Amino acid sequence: MRGSGGARRGAEMRALGIIPDGALLIVDGVIQEVGPSRRVEMLAAARDAEEIDASGKAVMPGFVDCQTHLLAPPAALDDFETRCLKGRFPDPTGNLIPNSEGTRVMRGYSAQRLEMEGKRQLRNVWRHGTTTLGSTSGAGLDEASELRALRVLDGLNERPLHIVRSFGGALGVSPEFAGRSGEYLAWLRAEMLPEVARRRLAHRVDVAIGDGAFELEGAAEYIGAALALGFVTGVRLRSAVDWVPEEAMSVSGVGYLQRCAERMAGSGTVAVLTPGVRFYRGGDALEPARELIDGGAAVALSTGFNPHESPTPSMPMAMSLACAQLRMTPAEALVAATINGAHALGVGSQAGSLEIGKWGDLLVLNASDYREIPLQFGVNLLMMALRRGQMIYPRLEAA
Repeated sequence: MRGSGGARRGAEMRALGIIPDGALLIVDGVIQEVGPSRRVEMLAAARDAEEIDASGKAVMPGFVDCQTHLLAPPAALDDFETRCLKGRFPDPTGNLIPNSEGTRVMRGYSAQRLEMEGKRQLRNVWRHGTTTLGSTSGAGLDEASELRALRVLDGLNERPLHIVRSFGGALGVSPEFAGRSGEYLAWLRAEMLPEVARRRLAHRVDVAIGDGAFELEGAAEYIGAALALGFVTGVRLRSAVDWVPEEAMSVSGVGYLQRCAERMAGSGTVAVLTPGVRFYRGGDALEPARELIDGGAAVALSTGFNPHESPTPSMPMAMSLACAQLRMTPAEALVAATINGAHALGVGSQAGSLEIGKWGDLLVLNASDYREIPLQFGVNLLMMALRRGQMIYPRLEAA
């Protein structure tokens, strides 16, 4: 998936740059050479290298899951059976993160409890081939719980995945500021953003626009403050708007954007699709993947993992849903799940493709063709995963 320095868009999303009988050389965790096996094997630096034989297997970049809540309140189980019988499989009170009960739970979690939950979820993530993960705080909505969650995510980074941490304090309004969303956003700008920046606890800042969150004007001011402090930014849409601030690196909830395809094509913002949310929660509205791609927009895929809206860590599942329901081709889905996801997180220069100078993050599949990933719904084809040249799957559970 070698390409330009930006996210793939339009017809570029169908160009994978596959190398038949290829090889790559990783030195100190970074890709040093990539190309036909005959040429790479003749390099002096390859003579003493440890060789991984992937004959007959498809080798691809590690998945980049760009929008998740690794640390989130658990879904309710008490009335789960009743909800299933009534056809309301997901928890109807947990349709948004945060929610009042979830906020209470997250504020009560210790750092040790959060770390335990994070480790448990991470094991599921790397088993499905994700090597870079975007994870957002924002379920506690007060200073103590938000900073605690970001510190835990920082501690989980590189164990063994790369975690791009996002501050999600603006994904909802704190209960202490009920009915005063403008005051809450002003407090976040004045107090929380500088503190998070000073402690270097996050790379990104997310803000929600619409139902239960903030108006477009306030969100634009918040994004401006975040950019001034060196963050990259993402927008989550929860109701219909005409547009989002063009400075945003990514936008999800794109089904709420009016005239989105035309405007997205002319922007540098990546549209993040989360088909697992609709699959789990139901509903008729589909994210307009085909319109976005045909209109020249850059599209990324994510599991959207959280226990209430999309409780799956499987990027292969997201690819299957994108192909079966959103009319994306397998090549487009693969680009969206790797290089475009990396650009949505602001790490496109380091992850998402098998190029010289990038991290040695790659997957070896129990398949000879990448198109088998979306074709085999619910099947994990991962044989091996490497993060910076080190094997993370299969991996001893105690590691």
